[in-house]
Amino acid sequence: MPPARLPQLTLKTLPGLASIGPLRPSLPKSKARQLRAMASLAPVKCDWLVIVPDQPRKLEARMAVRSDHLKNVTPKVEEGFWKVGGATLDEPPKEGEPLKINGSCFIAHATTKEEVMVELKNDVYAKGEVWDFEKIQIMPFKPAFIKPLN
Repeated sequence: MPPARLPQLTLKTLPGLASIGPLRPSLPKSKARQLRAMASLAPVKCDWLVIVPDQPRKLEARMAVRSDHLKNVTPKVEEGFWKVGGATLDEPPKEGEPLKINGSCFIAHATTKEEVMVELKNDVYAKGEVWDFEKIQIMPFKPAFIKPLN
């Protein structure tokens, strides 16, 4: 036995529909696809590898503002903008000798390279002309693994 056929709903069969007002048709498939594509274009944050060499003979200037630098980056570390950061060295550390610092390296979590650059330019190392912005490298970075630091 075939299934019972439902009556078609019209203004004649359901006069109360007229009081609802016109029914909105669904979006055409092309428009729905366009809206989905626009939603997927929303800015997405990614990680950025940042290498900032120091200008020559700037170690003393760096060390003079180091505590300010560390204090100022702390809020951005806590909010997740800076994921990793530290000094780059000319050679591995040697016991009993000062570090031979030649720059800084970071992993930032941001939407754009420009966003990373704004943070760098606001740093005391930038304002004190410690960093060499002519040689800066900022590139998207997709870590394969991250081991917790000791």
